[in-house]
Amino acid sequence: MGGVKSTASSVGCAIGSLFKGYVTGTLVDQATLDKIELGKTNTAGIIALIGHPTDKQETRKGESWIYPYTAITHFQGNTSETTTVEFDKNGIVTAAYKSDGQVGKTGNPLLDAAS
Repeated sequence: MGGVKSTASSVGCAIGSLFKGYVTGTLVDQATLDKIELGKTNTAGIIALIGHPTDKQETRKGESWIYPYTAITHFQGNTSETTTVEFDKNGIVTAAYKSDGQVGKTGNPLLDAAS
């Protein structure tokens, strides 16, 4: 009887893993964004709060850190968003915001990963 229970458990785990979907990137929720103090928080504070960015872009005014996040589910709506944190030349946050998707990407993380 133990073998049947063990096999049923293994099958259940295998089937359950098929429906987990696909998640990539860093999810930054609104509560985390609210902790960022414009004009005060620096690069070290952002690393402590969110972690290292996926991408960094130099700008005329300083630097932008990019945190894309995508979740593809089988039964609910998909999520694709990007959090951007902008810094001045001294490494102090001047802006932090979310947008839908990532500019220049297809919106499909499986296609983006393949390219």
